[in-house]
Amino acid sequence: MWAFLIEAVLISLSGVIAPGPVTAVCVGHGSKSPHAGVAIAIGHGIVEFPLIFVCIWEWARCWASR
Repeated sequence: MWAFLIEAVLISLSGVIAPGPVTAVCVGHGSKSPHAGVAIAIGHGIVEFPLIFVCIWEWARCWASR
């Protein structure tokens, strides 16, 4: 279990530290519209929140089955 958690953190850090497509979109659209950052954050949240919900749901199921 600990090995998986450490691996997940290391893999996640590589995506967080390196600039990626969201950064490129922010820079590209940010110069054209003052509301681009808000729109990008909302779009990212629409994808991220269901993933977090599923992770927490499954974690709770695993924890309850112990």
